[in-house]
Amino acid sequence: MGQFFNARKRNRNNRSVRLNTHHMESLEVRQLMATNILSVQKLTPITGGQLQVSYSLLEDSSLTSSLNFDFYRSTDANFDSSDKWIGSKSTIASSDLSAGSHLVSTDLGVTMRPDPSRPYVIVVGRASGLLQETLVSDNSAMFRKYTIGVISHGGIQGSQNNIPQWEAKIGWKMQDYGYDAVIPFNWAGDSYTPGAAGKQGPRLARKIQLTADTLPADASIDLDYIAHSEGTVVVSQAALWLQKHPTDNLNTGYQRMTLLDPHAANPDAPNNAESVSGGLAGWFTRRIISWYKGNARDPLVRVPTNINEADVYYQRTPLSVNPVNGGLYNLLGQVPVIGTARYIQLNSAGISHSGGGGVNTWFYFNALPAFQTGDQPVNPSILEAQSVSVKNGSWNRKNLITTDTQATWSGISAPGAEVRLYLASASSKPENSRPVASSVADSTGQWQLQPSSAVKPGVYQVNIRALVASGLPRENFKLLPTIRMGKMTIPSPRSVQIKSTPLQSAPIAIPNSLNKNGIGLKLNDRLQTFDPKNRKLYSSS
Repeated sequence: MGQFFNARKRNRNNRSVRLNTHHMESLEVRQLMATNILSVQKLTPITGGQLQVSYSLLEDSSLTSSLNFDFYRSTDANFDSSDKWIGSKSTIASSDLSAGSHLVSTDLGVTMRPDPSRPYVIVVGRASGLLQETLVSDNSAMFRKYTIGVISHGGIQGSQNNIPQWEAKIGWKMQDYGYDAVIPFNWAGDSYTPGAAGKQGPRLARKIQLTADTLPADASIDLDYIAHSEGTVVVSQAALWLQKHPTDNLNTGYQRMTLLDPHAANPDAPNNAESVSGGLAGWFTRRIISWYKGNARDPLVRVPTNINEADVYYQRTPLSVNPVNGGLYNLLGQVPVIGTARYIQLNSAGISHSGGGGVNTWFYFNALPAFQTGDQPVNPSILEAQSVSVKNGSWNRKNLITTDTQATWSGISAPGAEVRLYLASASSKPENSRPVASSVADSTGQWQLQPSSAVKPGVYQVNIRALVASGLPRENFKLLPTIRMGKMTIPSPRSVQIKSTPLQSAPIAIPNSLNKNGIGLKLNDRLQTFDPKNRKLYSSS
């Protein structure tokens, strides 16, 4: 009887095994039969970096566990291994995995900036789950981006008929890079008239629209604005005009604005100043500049909200350091501009507002080449202290109070930059600072500064400066990004007790109110937004 029971039990077990095997065989057969799960119908640009994918699922959603869409920039309409991956979008939401048609959206941000070397954008979809897709020929879609380059010179040009040479050279470069159209805007004849800059904006905007009309009707068009000096007024007004008069082909593209030493002829502009010589000639020069600005009253330079990305290159080099224009004057970049932008400071004895050592010349040699491949130009003026290590001390707002006479400052800069720590008596001028420590940033830009000898008790102004190659041909000058780090108070041994930290040196974070240059801008790659109503500058985290 026991043998019969065991035999029956074995038969049940065998039947169970056969049953499970039968189910597995059924799944395997179904897996082999499944050929097409996902079909990607269309990739649509929405605006800036935003894209929308239209797709259909042809199989039961219960057998699909996730979908992944990879996005690429390509030289042609065909997807292959040479294409540049720029992002992905995954979904496991049941509403996205049911059989039928769907839409999924994503924002790829700056990866969608103008890249004439890879004008095609491709999406490749992949379904994951119990079914294995064998037919994938319909899993991708693409569209082509078209790019228009727009360049504007500033006011009072040497010729009233022709654009300046630097503008022509940038235009030729952009054509060589593969831009579909380039507009070197010419307002040289009007530039001698105070107040003419703002009126050029609508004129340039209509020229952009006419150029866009020469491209395919359904084209998604990127705009790349580059402007110098008072020309920054022109392009910002053109962008505002296009924002008020939108067209589908321009709205679906990505708009980038590059402002080179912005300078509106308006006495109310932020940090509106010039470096002018003394004496009668300097007085007369200042009077002419003041007269022109007072009569022009240009609109202030701004980055409109329809601009997806903006870089501002500027210098504030005093005439005493770089005696350009016969030693009479140097126009200084009016920064910050209204709106959101990344700021790149180019203070140097070899760089001025214009001319052979102008900000526009620096841009041509050092930043413009990145436009060929859609990369973000390198920022050589990065300088930021991230912590200060002390054995005993704390911050009181902008004042570091410590008994440590050899505090160690750490931070980042351009790789290979020489970084120096300067101290000056709190009652003296910043130019009276003396270097007390120096180091060279490593290949990642990291540096540390510690005085080689003890600093005497007292109250000091603290400044940190980096020395970086200027990047101009035939010039041996250095870029000189400088940040103000508040005060450091080292009390005498018998002074009041300081809030203690461990006896071993420990890092203390730097207050957010520090790490700024002389006009309140931070020298990093983060975006900074200027609100003209509150006259406040906000930095992204």
